[in-house]
Amino acid sequence: MGHTNYWEVHNDNCQGAYNLAKDEMRAFMHYCLVKHKIILDIRKDIDPLTNEPYNDINFNGVQDEACENFHLPELVKDIYNDSISFCKTAEREYDPIVMGCLFILKKYLGNGCTIKSDGYNHKSLNANCDNYCDWGIKEGYKLFKEYQTISPNGWDTGGILPLFKPGKK
Repeated sequence: MGHTNYWEVHNDNCQGAYNLAKDEMRAFMHYCLVKHKIILDIRKDIDPLTNEPYNDINFNGVQDEACENFHLPELVKDIYNDSISFCKTAEREYDPIVMGCLFILKKYLGNGCTIKSDGYNHKSLNANCDNYCDWGIKEGYKLFKEYQTISPNGWDTGGILPLFKPGKK
């Protein structure tokens, strides 16, 4: 079954906000693991020149739940140059995490980015949940909103990931 999520960044002059979004995404992924037991295959590639990990976001589902990697490169200009980016998730378990990460990107970049999905109504939809018709978008939005309601001090990742302190919209 095909299902693809798309995002587009409309300018490359937002590296600071982009970095904050990626920091929050890391905390969000950890939150989803701890609270919902959603396991991700997270990649950390190493820069061969500095021997340091790249500051990117790169993950997939695990084994049979894998499809395509969701990847946000280290530099926002690398997305901007690509025009429209995408990740085919095929409604696998990690699809809502991809959408949650895209909602975080939208939170930080506002009108500087567009997110879309080609999904459709899914039989497991909760008809009372928000206005989204797509399973991945609905579940991703629910996770995003749930994550946003955590304590004002952010989600404590136990030192594994940087502490994120949610701001106001």
